[in-house]
Amino acid sequence: MNTIPINLNCALGITTVKTSLRESINRSTFASRFAEKASLDYAYFKDKSKPSTNDLIILGNFQEALYNDELYLVYQPQIDTATKKVIGVEALVRWDSKVLGTLKPRNFVPLVEQAHLIFELTAAVIKTAFETQHMLLQNYVSIKMSINISVKNLLSQHFFIDLSNWLKTYNIPSKSIEFEITEHGIMSDSERSMDTFDKMDKEQIKISIDDFGTGYSSLSHLQTLPIKTLKIDKYFINIEPLAECVETTAQVELLKSLNCNLMQGYSFAEPMRLKHSKYGFKKMKIMSLKTDCFMV
Repeated sequence: MNTIPINLNCALGITTVKTSLRESINRSTFASRFAEKASLDYAYFKDKSKPSTNDLIILGNFQEALYNDELYLVYQPQIDTATKKVIGVEALVRWDSKVLGTLKPRNFVPLVEQAHLIFELTAAVIKTAFETQHMLLQNYVSIKMSINISVKNLLSQHFFIDLSNWLKTYNIPSKSIEFEITEHGIMSDSERSMDTFDKMDKEQIKISIDDFGTGYSSLSHLQTLPIKTLKIDKYFINIEPLAECVETTAQVELLKSLNCNLMQGYSFAEPMRLKHSKYGFKKMKIMSLKTDCFMV
């Protein structure tokens, strides 16, 4: 009767590198502290002080590639299967490197973020996506433009000011734009992000969480943030509103049976380039967005 229940939380650090017992303990301790700080259940140790040669080559070529138009955007349609219409597109960055070949975001964006070059990349992506959105609106194509950003952008004092200026420059209604940030990023520092979130919400700029279900957030977190859309990772596509990575007919039918009609994935269309004179962040030309079965 005199006992008091105690709830314990723990964070696990894991190292898979064969080394001495002392070094293994140090590495796993470092990883566990990182996991605890990031509110993760566990984390693997990664020695970030020793970047690979390939990482250095990627970073060494990034800025030149950015200004030489080796980076460009592709756009993947988001479909409302109930109305059979494209309701939006997600802008995705790609890099056709003269040195490394074609690179997808996972190959270079984390490195760019760690090297604090993410602000240059984000600015180029947003301005190009805004230019595309402006051209779509000029051609009477009214759909949502989703753009991925880093938590570092949200924590920057200048991000919202720059964003407001870009919206005015490209004459885009704020309600036609949606910014996506991963669950891990948004929940790792939600308190510091709130000021930017509040400002964006007041300007009717939509915010969505990408890859929900792969990290550590809870529904209680969502209630404190002005989130408009929740994107579910492919491992949880039978849960809620906008399902991404939908790749098979069976997945489409399952989602429909669960009353989830907003979908995105290769089952409908792969990320596609707009028609333009160069595959870069410059000199874009308009192309009406259509797929075999769906049109704006």
